[in-house]
Amino acid sequence: MSDLDYLNSQQLSSATGKDRIATLLDIAEHLSGHNPQEMRPYLDEAIQLGTAFEDAHALAQSYALLGLYHRITGELNDALRAYESALEFYNELDDKRGAAEVYSQFGVIFDNKGDYEQALNYQLMALSSWEDADDENGLLSSHTNLGSLYLKIEDFENALDAYLKAQALAEKHERMDNLSLIYSDIGSVYSHLGELEKSLDYRHKSIEVARKSGNKMTLARDLVHLGETCYRLERYEEALEAYMQALELAEETGYRDLLPSIYLNLGLVQTVMHDYEMAGEHLETGLEIAKNNSDEWTEMASYKALAELCEAEHNFEEALAYFKQYSQLKDDVLSEAKRQELDRLQAQFDADKQSRDAEIYRLRNIELAEMNRTLERIDNEKNNFLKVVAHDLQGPLSSIQMNADMIRNYFETLPPDKIRQRLDAMIDTANAMTQTVTQILDLRLLKSGKGQFDLNSINPVPLALQVVEAYREKAREKDIQIHQFLDGHVTEVLADEVALRRVLDNLVSNAVKYTEPGNNIFVSIDDEEQVSIIIRDEGLGMTEEDLEMVFNEFITLSARPTGRERSTGLGLAIVKMLVEGMNGTIRAESQGKGKGSTFTVILPHPRKS
Repeated sequence: MSDLDYLNSQQLSSATGKDRIATLLDIAEHLSGHNPQEMRPYLDEAIQLGTAFEDAHALAQSYALLGLYHRITGELNDALRAYESALEFYNELDDKRGAAEVYSQFGVIFDNKGDYEQALNYQLMALSSWEDADDENGLLSSHTNLGSLYLKIEDFENALDAYLKAQALAEKHERMDNLSLIYSDIGSVYSHLGELEKSLDYRHKSIEVARKSGNKMTLARDLVHLGETCYRLERYEEALEAYMQALELAEETGYRDLLPSIYLNLGLVQTVMHDYEMAGEHLETGLEIAKNNSDEWTEMASYKALAELCEAEHNFEEALAYFKQYSQLKDDVLSEAKRQELDRLQAQFDADKQSRDAEIYRLRNIELAEMNRTLERIDNEKNNFLKVVAHDLQGPLSSIQMNADMIRNYFETLPPDKIRQRLDAMIDTANAMTQTVTQILDLRLLKSGKGQFDLNSINPVPLALQVVEAYREKAREKDIQIHQFLDGHVTEVLADEVALRRVLDNLVSNAVKYTEPGNNIFVSIDDEEQVSIIIRDEGLGMTEEDLEMVFNEFITLSARPTGRERSTGLGLAIVKMLVEGMNGTIRAESQGKGKGSTFTVILPHPRKS
């Protein structure tokens, strides 16, 4: 008879009062590691009895286990609510260890949701609580979790600091089960930092611990990491030996998920060592296993490695065939990955929105309703931000990588003019990506209120003339005439010179971008109660709906650039914030589609500000 059967048949049937609560919680905890789907009825009864007996300790344990149940079953929002209830009771009991466990679980949940900032905040709170409780086992867990989070966000210095603290605690308490993983992770951090000799040292430490523990699967994983570091150090014989040992262990233990990576790495090492026959056999074997395992990333890498192997053997026809398979699969994988990520984000948003709506309906609370609207706006902004990044950065990155791969793999056979064309395309794409990233960072800075404006009395005419001249050649290429009516005696304005230059640059650039060949652009300045800088074009114009959204972030208007120029949907939002930061206003006007647009920037006189 199992422990659970015994608890059910002997203890639970006769237990009453607080003894029954303890038994219910023992059963639920047992089920969490064996059959978590059956935990819920025991937890519901424990909570009901704990409430009746006003037993805060039992309720804290019950809600903590309920949070674990929801986390295991993937109901992350329900898990958060359960842990919040547990935290209330732990705080009431001044139970720092219990509170620390809850904070740590919050961190795990937000990590699973991809919200690393929140995850980091909660893990730091857990660390503080473990320090207050003077619990070194808890500190070991927190430092390990923090190291993992810092590694994910590529904050390698903090990751190293956290892992080294975890190492010291694990060594002090001889926690061999933790040490192998900690050593391996420290090796990964040093590898990212480019300190390969230190990385190698920790790879060996991890392997030594794994050998002592007898965990062959962990040992196989650590040998693969050792091989990767040796390969980067160009110690190919050592890398080959590590991979062969890993292969033997993986096949012995049935660790098939590791096999495609091992065969791929063996092929890469043997290619460098000019053992082309064995390299080909291992790469083909790894490719077949990756296909059977639906491991598309390793399959893609195997095609690329086989292309490089064929190229090394001067078999350019087969190299090209493998490279085409690699390129096609990469396009498919990236497209699918992007779709899955957007689906995940949409599902997360829908779940969060449904949860908030239910809470508002239940509480009928105006303050919560307002908070919900704010959170929904933030969610929309985040979703739009991710779409911009996915669309405007992922595609160009793939293009750069494709061109770079083509140049590297076929440098000897491509004509010089084709190489120049691909390099020019890479430079243009990189410049466009830089502009996108800069605009996103600028927008975030301005929205945070941290943008600084150095307001001085300046004459806007020289700035406007400089911008017009900067875009005159681009306009001429599109057969567009820029007409400027800039009167030299215009009174000065109170403005930030750098910010005003960016405003004018963006507006004139947009006028050129959205005006069709053969038309005109007019730049003028009026000096009345305030100074008005006016940029009018005979371009594509805007609808009434466009005019309502023209200064919003991440907005795609009905018009498209007439010369296939790029647009992130951020420029005018930044312009509006810059103008308002100088205590000015901006308005957009248009008579409709095809009837041009007018943007007017109004800035104060120094004497009237």
